Amino acid sequence: MHQPLFSILTTVYNRENYISDAIESVLESSFDDWELILVDDCSADKSFEICKRFAERDSRIRVYQNPQNLGDYANRNQAASHAKGKYLKYIDSDCCIYPYTLGILKNLVDHFPQAALILCASPPDRMPPFELSPRESLLVHFNEYQLLGRAPGSALILRSAFDKVGGFPNVRHFGDSSLWLKLAAKYPVLAAPEGWYWDRILETNEKMIRLTTIKPIAEQLEHELRFLSDKNLPLSTEERENFRRCIITKARRLALRRFAKTRKPDEIGTLVRLFNPGAWQLSSAA
Repeated sequence: MHQPLFSILTTVYNRENYISDAIESVLESSFDDWELILVDDCSADKSFEICKRFAERDSRIRVYQNPQNLGDYANRNQAASHAKGKYLKYIDSDCCIYPYTLGILKNLVDHFPQAALILCASPPDRMPPFELSPRESLLVHFNEYQLLGRAPGSALILRSAFDKVGGFPNVRHFGDSSLWLKLAAKYPVLAAPEGWYWDRILETNEKMIRLTTIKPIAEQLEHELRFLSDKNLPLSTEERENFRRCIITKARRLALRRFAKTRKPDEIGTLVRLFNPGAWQLSSAA
């Protein structure tokens, strides 16, 4: 059976107004060695029926529906379980890629075959594309700019590496960046030019929820500190401790700015916890 180069993975939940645009954007690709896997997560609208109609038109499209709602990252893993391609490319059901996107990615994987993770990035001091070792990726992410703080649509993932690290952790908001950290700790990462996809901004997007509350800031801090507690990382003890202090300071500043805008009384407890000096330490057991 033919193995396509790219498995395009789209998880679907109540997106009847947008899913056709996402699918059409794949069909219009100038590069055609792909499969499109659509996994409906028990939508209450006509999303699943729309997906099935597209699958009837093109044999490269396969449609599945979960027997029960799995949620965001668990469904992303479910979609990957159906994939046959060498690389995984997520496209959210309310977003689109450009006709040239897959051709650009084909060129990148041809020139950088060792990279397990390719991310859209805009480095302030170096023009992409360029490849980084695990140590270099972590130093850039924690010391310079958030290389690994990208959404799923900005990534291309080597399927074999995805499987070896266990896919996305099932945590809301930061399953993507948690996976990028796990991959970066073990494999080369390629920083690539931006402009692969169009990200539709909706009030119901997880991204919008994440950007208007304080709780995700604390959750991200917890995940990053748990990651930095791993003594097997290609970082010294001093570097891990310096990065701990740095990300705590950034999280507190961001939380204060966001709270000044939102003034949500139910988030005062989270804000107080963020400023608890004894609450944010690296785990000695890791």
